[in-house]
Amino acid sequence: MNVSKKDFLACPKVDSSVVKIHHKAEIPEVDYKEWCAFTRTCFTKKNKTLGAIFKHKRMLVELMKLQETKGDEENNTLYSDYHVNDTEDKDGLSNEDNVNFSSDVVKDLDLFRDIINDILSSGGFEYKRPSKLFHEELLDLLSLFNRVRIHFHGQVKLMESA
Repeated sequence: MNVSKKDFLACPKVDSSVVKIHHKAEIPEVDYKEWCAFTRTCFTKKNKTLGAIFKHKRMLVELMKLQETKGDEENNTLYSDYHVNDTEDKDGLSNEDNVNFSSDVVKDLDLFRDIINDILSSGGFEYKRPSKLFHEELLDLLSLFNRVRIHFHGQVKLMESA
């Protein structure tokens, strides 16, 4: 249904339309909390490519913490002791990716980065922007992460007051 400009009290400079929104007939079987955390992760920087979003050390550390382990408590606590330097460099830019780790954790982080890159490149998502993806593509990407036991449902804020 088209609505003319003259129907409004303050006449707008563009034409308007009335849009009717319907609920989806089928709701995908996805954990709602995980879906919200995943889309929040992707859309915080919606114009960056997914490859760029998932390359940040901060993001990698958070995903490593959330990755399901086979009941191995050592892996759960391995990444809990890290320090993020949120200072500014000489150009005044934030060093949010300046994370200090031991050499073993750095090796694991590099290995985990390769796993994430493989997931993104195998699905063809590395150079895609979240704002340009369809709903089904986001569901496919989430399922690719879940296949390698990377889940987003326990995502918490990294920077807590120390």
